[in-house]
Amino acid sequence: MFVAVGVTAACRGSPTASDAVLTEPASPPASLTGPARPVVVAGESQACVLRPGGAVSCWGQGYGAGASTANEIVAPHVLASPPFVAVASGARHVCALAGDGSAYCWGSNASGQLGDSSTVARTIPTRIHGGLHFTTLAGIGFATCGRATDGRFYCWGANDYGVFATGSQAGDDVSLTPRVVPAASELTRVTGSGRACGLTVSGRPFCWGMFPGFHIAGASNLAAIGTATGCGTTYYVYDRCLVPTPVSSSSFVVAVLASGGEQDCAVDASGTAYCWGDNLDGAAGGTAQSYRVPNAVIRQPEPWRTIVAGAAFTCALSDAGRAWCWGNNFLGYLGTGFQGPATPVPQEVTGGHQFRQLIASPSNACGIDVADDLWCWGSNNRGILALPARQEFSATPVLVSAP
Repeated sequence: MFVAVGVTAACRGSPTASDAVLTEPASPPASLTGPARPVVVAGESQACVLRPGGAVSCWGQGYGAGASTANEIVAPHVLASPPFVAVASGARHVCALAGDGSAYCWGSNASGQLGDSSTVARTIPTRIHGGLHFTTLAGIGFATCGRATDGRFYCWGANDYGVFATGSQAGDDVSLTPRVVPAASELTRVTGSGRACGLTVSGRPFCWGMFPGFHIAGASNLAAIGTATGCGTTYYVYDRCLVPTPVSSSSFVVAVLASGGEQDCAVDASGTAYCWGDNLDGAAGGTAQSYRVPNAVIRQPEPWRTIVAGAAFTCALSDAGRAWCWGNNFLGYLGTGFQGPATPVPQEVTGGHQFRQLIASPSNACGIDVADDLWCWGSNNRGILALPARQEFSATPVLVSAP
């Protein structure tokens, strides 16, 4: 998923009635600049590459991949769309920004995550309603969120896991168009897989919402240790923290943030990685069953500059371009060349690749190397590895030819 920079500091709270709906459109930014090199995003069912010049190619299963049905698996192909400058993937939908900040979405739309005032699935990019212009977007499970040029933070789609930060996670609470989320208005770099996390301008992480309940092949029954006793002074994935809540004390400041299935992770300015939440499969990089506070990943081999999180595994990237993964490895999620047991100890991804970008979906990881080639590993059951359907997974990075 795409995460971009936003602004200012955070607090706990809930919206007022007057803030709950869109009242007026925001003016477009002067101009947004697209990537100088290809970038990749992926969700539960699809992956997409945005190339310099604004073309987007997608593949995988269902409408988010540009398929004509929910179950069809399609090979990488270029979508008919305006030139885009940024792209973000939710579970089964994708959204993108044009240069003027207008947002377009396509894919599954059962919860209104496309923001077009309907629940009709779209196979081509469709502009969201409301007249807003955005500077950032993030796909968060079956919802979409972003910061508009009016400075406010908006979300639309499903609130099953509490992403609207209203203090409720009512399953029937959906928004078919963007709605203001005042409680998250001062957070930046928002990311998530159902629940959400973001940073204050000083780098302090806040999270909110319930775990999305991913159960990928080979993963433990992650919900078994849930308490759901109510939110305390700091965030814990199994408590009901339904408004942005600090992860730790004010002294815990990080530069990069990732949110996975039941684990969240971050990297600080020194390159040290920390994770918190569930650790039944080792995705939090420790020896305990779970962590209520950030815990340094054990046996970290070198400083890391970014970190990404899947459903039950986590990966990180060093300045030298080496990728490391840990957690569940049932279908080769760690990219070590073999299908094996879970481990909390970081393992180097095989192949000697020098990556410049790394991303994770619930059951896959992908990286773009310094030659701009795209490599993916893990499950192929939704076609994200672009391999023949009979090949269930690859524990070794495979080259994906995306136009």
